[in-house]
Amino acid sequence: MAKPLFTKTELVALKKSLDAASTEYAQKRDAGMSHSEYWAQKEAIEGAHLITKVRRVQARPNEFLNALLIFVGSRGELFISLDGAFVNSDAPKTIEVLDIHNNPQSRRELYTILRALTEIPKTWARSAFVRFLRGVGKQKGAEYHGAGMFGKDYGWKEKNITAICEILADKRSAYAQVLMSYADVEEEIRDADPDFEVVDYDASFKATRVERDIEFLNLLCETLEQRGLADVPKAQAQKPKKERVPKTFKSGDIIRKGTIRDLPLPAHVRVNVRKQSKGSDEWLNDQLDWVVVALNNYGGFLCYRVGRDGKKAYRASRSYSTESKDWLAGATFVGPWEGELVEKELKYKFAYRQPN
Repeated sequence: MAKPLFTKTELVALKKSLDAASTEYAQKRDAGMSHSEYWAQKEAIEGAHLITKVRRVQARPNEFLNALLIFVGSRGELFISLDGAFVNSDAPKTIEVLDIHNNPQSRRELYTILRALTEIPKTWARSAFVRFLRGVGKQKGAEYHGAGMFGKDYGWKEKNITAICEILADKRSAYAQVLMSYADVEEEIRDADPDFEVVDYDASFKATRVERDIEFLNLLCETLEQRGLADVPKAQAQKPKKERVPKTFKSGDIIRKGTIRDLPLPAHVRVNVRKQSKGSDEWLNDQLDWVVVALNNYGGFLCYRVGRDGKKAYRASRSYSTESKDWLAGATFVGPWEGELVEKELKYKFAYRQPN
């Protein structure tokens, strides 16, 4: 039968110790007990508990590995808490899911990540580790085990490997606390490594360096090797991207999200709106004519409002009218604007909004 890492009696004792420290601080605060003194006592209690937890986890490596195999094999979709990995290790549902994900490929993927943790620099934060595994950014091409093996060429999506690294290489993760600890050595690291990336900040705002438990990581890797690993994967050949052919607009064409960039500027467009006249509570479907004069890179465009004669277009305000490109998706291309752009404001005497 599976055993929890701590008995109920032990957890009750831990809570009593923490409550006692809190009570003592409340009683002695007016007498001069500082918050830092209380905090040091609290951290000492929690630190002792963490040391015991890590020791007990490391004494049961197979259950620890099984939970990680489920997580990595499902590419971050199935998560079991650290405590649940032990108390539920023989539950039928756990066994069922483990049978699916305890396979040579998943063992190879987990092995690659754990082996990489034994080799990468201590100054790498979780984000740097993700970039290394994906083969992008400053860490691209670094010569450690697993370089680039979780990138798109290997069939991985960024969100999947990021989720996994948050469990295996982030200070806040209970699993990572079993594999590593942290030391406050910011100045030392910055002197030795100009490219230092902060891992985290503790309560006194000092940067930390990762101290990984290489012995335990090696044990986990050896256990995975004994269970059997798939061959090292090879990068998948990527299909060459088809060269995009810009759309040539004709009068009456409907504008789509993917073709907005191809509009010949300045472009006369007819946008769909819901319009409400002053004094009315009714919103009716209608259309407005605008002239798109510029597209920006932030999801918007600049436009003028076409007047009643259809020959002049005016500013919507004292400055250009900036609208969202969402207005253009489904709008009609009337044609290239050949009229006059007037530096005079044109105000609508009605309210309008995008259609539902």
